[in-house]
Amino acid sequence: MIIGEHVYFGSWDHYLYKFNKKTGEYIWKYQLSGGSDSGSPISGEGKIFLPVGGGTFRCLNPETKTVEWTPQLTGKMYNVTPGYHDGNVFLSCLNGRGLGGIPIGAEVFNVNASNGELNWTFNGGGGLTGPVIGDNNRVYFASTVTPYFYCVDRNGNGDGTTNLLWKVRMDNKVEESVPAIYNGKIYILNSGGYLVCIK
Repeated sequence: MIIGEHVYFGSWDHYLYKFNKKTGEYIWKYQLSGGSDSGSPISGEGKIFLPVGGGTFRCLNPETKTVEWTPQLTGKMYNVTPGYHDGNVFLSCLNGRGLGGIPIGAEVFNVNASNGELNWTFNGGGGLTGPVIGDNNRVYFASTVTPYFYCVDRNGNGDGTTNLLWKVRMDNKVEESVPAIYNGKIYILNSGGYLVCIK
C-alpha cells in the first residue's frame, strides 16, 4: 500500500513496515500482534485500515503509529481486505468455524471511517472475500458460506440494515478472492476454480 512518499506492507513476522518508496529507507515497524495473512491494508482519509489475521482490525495513524479506533464488534475474524468509499469502511468478517474448520457464518459491515461506529450489517455475505464499492451507491461481494454474489445499497436504511438489491447464484462459494469492477462488469474467482463475470 502506498500513501504519499511511503510504502507499507505487513509480514508473517507480525509487523507492519513503512519505507520510503523511492529510496527504500526504513522508517518504522508496528507490532500487529498477529500475522498479515489474507487481508491487505488499505488507506483512506490519510489513515490505514488494517486487518490482521484473527480477530483484530485497526484504524491506524501512519505518522504517529497510534490506533484511532477499532470496531466494537466481538467474535469476528477480519482476515480479508476491507473496502473504503466516501467516509465509510466496509469490513468482511467470519463469525466462526464448524467441524473441520468450515466457516459457518459471515457478515459485511459498513462502519464510519472517522470513529468506527457501525452503520449497517448484512448477514450471509463476505467471510474470506472482501467487498468492492461501485460509483452507483452499491456494494458488491461474494460469500465464503453461500454460493451467491450479492449487491446491496451502500447507504443503508438508517436502522443498522441495508437493502439487498440483487443476488446471483454461482457454482461455488468464494475464499481469499476479492471482486474487481471494470467497464460495467464484476469479475470474481470462486472456489470451484472458475472466473465469473457478472454484468
